[in-house]
Amino acid sequence: MLNYSAESHSASVEVCPGSHGLLTANIEEVKAAINFASLTRSSDLTSLSARALSPTLVSIKLTGFLADPQVLARATLALNSSIFYGEVDPKTKTEELSGGDRMTLEALMSNLREIARKASEGRVRLLFDAEQSWIQPAIDHFVDVLSQEINSASPVPIIYNTCKSSQNRRSAETDHLPLVGVDQAYLKSTPERLAASLRRADVLGYSTGTKLVRGAYFDSELAQSLKNNVPCPIWPNKAATDASYNKCAQMLETRVAKEVKEGLGVKTAAFFATHNYESARLVLERMMEDELVQEREGKLEVLKNVTGQISFAQLLGMCDNLTLTLASILRLPEPSKTSPPIPLVIKSVPYATFEQAIPYLIRRANENHSILQGDPTSGRTGAAEERKAVAHEIMRRYSLLWTSL
Repeated sequence: MLNYSAESHSASVEVCPGSHGLLTANIEEVKAAINFASLTRSSDLTSLSARALSPTLVSIKLTGFLADPQVLARATLALNSSIFYGEVDPKTKTEELSGGDRMTLEALMSNLREIARKASEGRVRLLFDAEQSWIQPAIDHFVDVLSQEINSASPVPIIYNTCKSSQNRRSAETDHLPLVGVDQAYLKSTPERLAASLRRADVLGYSTGTKLVRGAYFDSELAQSLKNNVPCPIWPNKAATDASYNKCAQMLETRVAKEVKEGLGVKTAAFFATHNYESARLVLERMMEDELVQEREGKLEVLKNVTGQISFAQLLGMCDNLTLTLASILRLPEPSKTSPPIPLVIKSVPYATFEQAIPYLIRRANENHSILQGDPTSGRTGAAEERKAVAHEIMRRYSLLWTSL
């Protein structure tokens, strides 16, 4: 999965005249990533089925498209002030948004539509990153619009959401159903909002792609709640977050299993992004119970009509042991021209110039420092096990070098 990691507060950010506050260089880089990803799809397009996907995914961080990401916070306030969802669009005239804000949001939506169309044409799955709770509802609004436009016309989900919902907006068509997709698991409302977002997709008739994560903004969420003297929206400890993640994972796996067994087509795709061994084991056990995998020659072979609906992912350079274990256990069905292989285990690859990427990489390292600690609840043995794996890989590469001499 390609993850262009330039952030809006990078020192190299430049806003072009006439760009309406958008970082056009970052937007063009994402378009280039989608073009590249589409090239990794099988070249035998004439014989491919409509559901054939590129094996390469692209991740989007929406704040990286904006010179002033706080325009999304103001758009969230505008959405929050509306009584019914759909009555107030985040780019329409409200007290919370200036004329410049509305122009920025309209330009952003236009670019997102172009990006989504590109992804759909190339059969490239597009995953929108989760961000802080005070800007997430505006992101959810954009992703929801794109999901209805793109996923409803696609045999498989192209647009995936990874979001933190904090609002419950309504419309005449959807009654009490919230707008957004799935929350990050560290939010207390996650399981209920995930169930509601799936119901909403059913009512409006579009497929859903869900990237499930634990959460990436613990410190900033806590600081924001203390600053504003409001209850913190995240779970108070890791055990509660783990339970929330696992509950959501079971919900998604059960939904996929139902669709497969009843031949309903691909309505749900689940992308389990986790460094937690226990959560990965839980999903695999559920897949075995629901007969989504078959044991063959000591491996778990995934049913042909499940590929593309369930994936596991870790960050490049983190929890490689889990990645390799999953890759060694799971086996793809025999590929065919109408059913090309889609990876089950994926690495998220952050990239950018050094100056652009370093803020993102430092933040991710801080967020994932627990990986270096032994944690029986996550099935991890800590840095010692990671060091052993690195040493083993170095020795393997040296042996290959000497063999080739």
